[in-house]
Amino acid sequence: MSQDIASDSDSLSAGLIALDLGRNSTPVHDLPPEIISDIFILCLPAHGRVKPSPETAPLLLAQICRRWREIALETCQLWCSIYLEFPWESDRWDTYSQTALCLLQTCIQRAKGYPLSLGLDRDRLFPRLGQLADSQQSLLKEISTEFLHFLSTYAAQIYRLEARVFGVQFDQIIPPNTSLPLLQTIHVPSFEEARLSDILDSAPLLCDLRFCRNMPEYSLSFNNITTLDADEISAGFFFCILDQFPALQRLKCFISEYKTDTLPIKVTTHQNLAVLKLSRSYILGKAVLPNLRDLQITRDDSLSVHDTADILSLVTRSSCALRSLGMSVGDARITEFYDFLAAFPVLETLDIHDCDNLDDTLEAILRRVSHLSRLGSLSVRAGSLAASSIDFEQLSVMLRRRDEATKAAFPIAKLKRLYITMVIPRPSPRPWSGEEEWSLDQYRDLITPGESASAVFRTLIEDGLASICQNML
Repeated sequence: MSQDIASDSDSLSAGLIALDLGRNSTPVHDLPPEIISDIFILCLPAHGRVKPSPETAPLLLAQICRRWREIALETCQLWCSIYLEFPWESDRWDTYSQTALCLLQTCIQRAKGYPLSLGLDRDRLFPRLGQLADSQQSLLKEISTEFLHFLSTYAAQIYRLEARVFGVQFDQIIPPNTSLPLLQTIHVPSFEEARLSDILDSAPLLCDLRFCRNMPEYSLSFNNITTLDADEISAGFFFCILDQFPALQRLKCFISEYKTDTLPIKVTTHQNLAVLKLSRSYILGKAVLPNLRDLQITRDDSLSVHDTADILSLVTRSSCALRSLGMSVGDARITEFYDFLAAFPVLETLDIHDCDNLDDTLEAILRRVSHLSRLGSLSVRAGSLAASSIDFEQLSVMLRRRDEATKAAFPIAKLKRLYITMVIPRPSPRPWSGEEEWSLDQYRDLITPGESASAVFRTLIEDGLASICQNML
């Protein structure tokens, strides 16, 4: 009996030793800390804006094991970005605000002098005084002042600041005459002219600016600004921007129909603008943009008008070669849209975010192989339920024909990405909605290709096509 027990004990010990050796031989344990640190940095969002959460990097990485935690805490680049957005609840504002301050202090201390990227939504962190009882207002002011003052001590370390704060609160973060040697990006609701002048003088590297609402026609120099995001502006102010920002390369504008326009709308030329995103296309009639390569016209989903005439006018007048285009097609007829696309022989990316007929739109784009010969990415979104019907057999024939042409003698670009968004009714609509109730078979028939089309799609996907057909209720 004793021999059996000894034998079992020896076997168990040998097994534990083997298990321990196996654990220690796991490849990740053999990686040096520098490599693991680099991998951790790649876990951060590509846009660089980190919203703290225990379910994502960097907080998640510090919870796996002791070694990973030590490496994460010593990797300063993991803690350089913090964007604070807390779900506001009137009875818990103080807890959220104090938690935000603690997070901010911890991250900045771990960053150890590295350039900082900060985002702050003050209305969520600190509600307006009128929303609180008198007894809470003094505490709010105390926490708010402490929070913003803490930020101000690191102003010279900030390279990107996106803060939904106004007036006095902005001055608390970046006091006047503060040196901002690293600041490259600043996004705030609005600026007074004197304050903006101070920022431009204090931040020699500033190149990315965002503001809301019309600014007065400043007598300032914006020669270094290459990226601008202007929200809720008038059409006239769009042309004021083209005049005042000579180095601008990327411009995003939301043109408000409710803005009273006192600024002149005049023919304006801008030599450097390469990327333009607009909410309305009609203002393109007065712009001359010879270097434009990427044009995106966004609209409210309820609109179904098309922008072809405005875009053609801009391209013809500017003699620009668009490589990326996003627009609504609406109710444009297939022949009109086909002729329109002929004006873009070097187009590489096409995003149709509102069409009244998926079949017709796809046919206009894909039916002739030589048409849009450089197209590599195509996205088409139906504007309504009626537009969502799609002939998968016809689509598969057009895609196969185009794929075969890429292997022929004449140059046809390979279509690498195809995204189709369909509007699908709810299988069980709400009783008061008046919607038709669809059976599961009807739903499946609408979104499922037949066998022959499926075979073609599988072959194309195996050959490198990234194809997504998604449904939107």
